[in-house]
Amino acid sequence: WGDFYKYQAYFLAASGITEFRTSSKANEIVKNLIDMSLNYDLNISKKAKLMLIETERERVVKTLSNLLDVTDKIQTKRRIAKELGRVEPRNQKAIFLFYDLLDKNDLDPFERSDLAKELGEVDPGNLRALSTLLEMLNINKENALCGVHDSIETFEFSILSAITALEEISDGNQEIINTLIDVLNKSEISYIKDRVILSFKKFNPFLAVCILNPAFAKVEDDNNYLRIARLLGMVDSH
Repeated sequence: WGDFYKYQAYFLAASGITEFRTSSKANEIVKNLIDMSLNYDLNISKKAKLMLIETERERVVKTLSNLLDVTDKIQTKRRIAKELGRVEPRNQKAIFLFYDLLDKNDLDPFERSDLAKELGEVDPGNLRALSTLLEMLNINKENALCGVHDSIETFEFSILSAITALEEISDGNQEIINTLIDVLNKSEISYIKDRVILSFKKFNPFLAVCILNPAFAKVEDDNNYLRIARLLGMVDSH
């Protein structure tokens, strides 16, 4: 119970910072609130994040920015940058951190897609984030094992993670739609094709139905009949 009351005390103190911004304890309260927002306990983190939005923004941004400067661990820096971008969307320091991380050559596909997604969350519509994910979709399967991926399986999951990230940070412009259609046409793997189709539920449901209906009419075996019927039900649900 000790930690519970400690956290509640900080939440209560934080709620009064805007009214008492000259308090000598204000910076300490904000720093502790930020620490709680980075806590792996989701209940504590969620409440702290809500309090940060309601707290004096200038002080929160300054404290997060300073914390980003003095933190060494990359994963912690990423979490701080995400919080900084959440409190102040398009914060330049947070954006440049993700630029620097994306410039590294030793990133695996999962790290690259996660970084691009986080950049897109910090800076909605960021072209670097979108182009990074589109590049992941444009890698030819023939080159998948030439130093870019360790295996065909990694290559496949790279595509899947890029699609998932695009769904989270994009509404699907024409370039994204065209790239996904290209993946659909080139891929010989049914679950990748299915994942592309399902992404159209967000980006362009009508297109998904237009692709699936002719395929459904031509299907001859029971397995594909059930597969396409399931996809139609998922993309055409209201």
